[in-house]
Amino acid sequence: NAAERTPLSLPQPLLHIAREEYELLMHPALLRKLLKDGVNVTALSELVQHCCFGLQEQSTTVLHCILQGIDSMDAEALGPYLHLYCAYILLADEHQQWRTQFAMQRLLRVIASNMRYKQATISCLRMLID
Repeated sequence: NAAERTPLSLPQPLLHIAREEYELLMHPALLRKLLKDGVNVTALSELVQHCCFGLQEQSTTVLHCILQGIDSMDAEALGPYLHLYCAYILLADEHQQWRTQFAMQRLLRVIASNMRYKQATISCLRMLID
């Protein structure tokens, strides 16, 4: 029987890092920069899932960064933010229901406040439908 794989089940040996360095991984400034630059969004999604797994406070910080980007970026630059948003709400842990409701409420507010930007609105709605 193979154990269920979670974002915390990594192959051995694990890389041990100092607590301060671990906290830097999801620092809002770093997250915003990586998203804005579109740097390896798949790896960033896995990192976010790992760092948010089972942690409601960390999840809130990450969601704020994602939504800030969706709110402020042009439609052409939304891809990394929408990809990470999907990975964020699909994270299956004990906070998934809370995370999904929390994230959807806030995303719908961002969409409603940006309806004048048609392409960005369409991109967000397509992401929700897919």
